[in-house]
Amino acid sequence: MINRDYLALIGTGLVSIGFLVAGIFNVLDYLIIKAILFGAFATLFLFVLISMLTKPEDKENYQQ
Repeated sequence: MINRDYLALIGTGLVSIGFLVAGIFNVLDYLIIKAILFGAFATLFLFVLISMLTKPEDKENYQQ
């Protein structure tokens, strides 16, 4: 099962690759591309913030 750490890493990688590809193809100047990438970044930030504020319910089986 995928835990929170793997999801955060996958999200970070996708946002980073999105910025890289948009920069290479010179489409980063378009407003819709900026909105999509920054929206993904904001979503990832909220996910990490919520994960930090919530505590795992089962501490015995929680992987750190």
